[in-house]
Amino acid sequence: AKLREQMGLRAAPPVAPAPAAPISAGAGVSRVLDEDRLRGYQRLGMLDELLGDYLPDIARLVQRLGKGAAAQDLQATMDARPSLVGMAGEAGALALHQEARRTYLWMIEGRRWPQEEGWLARIESLAAVADQALREYGAGQLQKGQNQH
Repeated sequence: AKLREQMGLRAAPPVAPAPAAPISAGAGVSRVLDEDRLRGYQRLGMLDELLGDYLPDIARLVQRLGKGAAAQDLQATMDARPSLVGMAGEAGALALHQEARRTYLWMIEGRRWPQEEGWLARIESLAAVADQALREYGAGQLQKGQNQH
């Protein structure tokens, strides 16, 4: 929240729902991460704060989704979803943001579970891929900074 206030950011801009497509760690940073957003955080000296604050929160939100789905608690699952969509978007986790938004729209419009098999596993997988990619991006930026000194 502090990071969003300092940057004057609101929720990530809407992205048109995209068809589900599996994304692996080797899929390339450009499909997994929003590098323009991350470079903006880097220029402001806030990339470390972003990673430290958002990655644990995203992991907790994905766990909440899993718990809600396991309990067949549609409302609890829907309650966690907009926070996940917003945090993933602001953190630059593009693929996770798009998938969470796509399935959330389905749930909010139909007030029912997504019909697609494996929707939760896909979100969990994208969250893990985003976590790894964001950490690697952060480490790479740290390495670049150290090499410039």
